[in-house]
Amino acid sequence: MTRIRSEKGFTLVELLVVMPMLVILLGGLTLTLVNMMRANNQTQEETTLQAQARAAINTLATDVREAFVGDGTDPVLTATATSITSRGTAATSTPSDT
Repeated sequence: MTRIRSEKGFTLVELLVVMPMLVILLGGLTLTLVNMMRANNQTQEETTLQAQARAAINTLATDVREAFVGDGTDPVLTATATSITSRGTAATSTPSDT
């Protein structure tokens, strides 16, 4: 007996097995993409805030360096990341653990 119809294509059972697998795979890829986009947005926001803070600190440092004592000397003796020492006073700030 010879077969008349073509054997090309997928059977219904094959499609019913593969379709849920593809749905799960695409769902996982979509979830990964959404999480990556959220992480990217958060990183961009943090970068913007750091740039603004850096600009504010630079402006403050410039203003302090340009302060006039009266005799023409520089009021700032030393400045580090956590302290500023000026003539006659010392101010130290440390990051709070809150």
